[in-house]
Amino acid sequence: MDIKYLVIIPTFNRRDELRATIRSMHFLQHHPDVKLVVIDDGSTDGTLKMLGQEFPFVLSHKNEKQQGPSYSRNWAAKNYKADYYIFLDSDIEVPYIWWKVITKNLAPHHVLAGKIVNLYTKDVEVGPRCSTFFGGSVPCSPERANVGSSCHLIVPASCFHALDGFDEEIPYYFEDSDLCIRAQKTGYPVKYLDEAVIYHKNQGHKKGKRIQMHVQNRTYAMSKAYQNMPLKLITFFIFNTMWVSIQSGIRGLHLQFHDSLCIWRGWISGNRMFIKRVIEKS
Repeated sequence: MDIKYLVIIPTFNRRDELRATIRSMHFLQHHPDVKLVVIDDGSTDGTLKMLGQEFPFVLSHKNEKQQGPSYSRNWAAKNYKADYYIFLDSDIEVPYIWWKVITKNLAPHHVLAGKIVNLYTKDVEVGPRCSTFFGGSVPCSPERANVGSSCHLIVPASCFHALDGFDEEIPYYFEDSDLCIRAQKTGYPVKYLDEAVIYHKNQGHKKGKRIQMHVQNRTYAMSKAYQNMPLKLITFFIFNTMWVSIQSGIRGLHLQFHDSLCIWRGWISGNRMFIKRVIEKS
């Protein structure tokens, strides 16, 4: 199958949202060089049946067990060759002009990141962002942007395969920043496109298990990034510990004791993951 652009969408129990996402992609049936593959990560809501009945032109695959978005995206990229991989989520909608903007700006040596706007409030959820030494990202000018969200990320196949895809030890939350950081080190800088907009059905603020996973993955990913730079690694460990203490303390002051504990659990598990990585590679 000759595919130039492969749109990859992982999903889990979002049948109706996925239906709206695909319906918004008018370009799919008008451009023979673009295909959509949906990776069903163990849904129980009849996602695959819906795809077969309503969108027979969509490629699909169902994981035998739930693996997470990183695994699902990697599976698609390994099993379908293309020039560019376009990563989207199953709870977004695409405006009509989006496809023209994307194809106009594609470049073989850049990762493209676009704007994410809340579908209901029209607030900007993700604009241009620049990663910091500590792993978080802050708003910046479009020229300084160096990370993007896997909800709206376009990666040349040459870059994706050189990185061996997303790190599957980071199944979700921060897997996109990790990929962007590694891409830049490999010679594929991130380019932010302000005119490329998708609309997202926001899932709300992170708390509980979600905030634990984010802290864990950020701690692991940034430790991994500094693994061969001892001074930076030590500095990151010190300041990351301070940041975790502050964030946990703030949650405690607001009587969010479970979230406060989850932050520390994430910090512990992230450091354990990194130590295990070092031991395995030594």
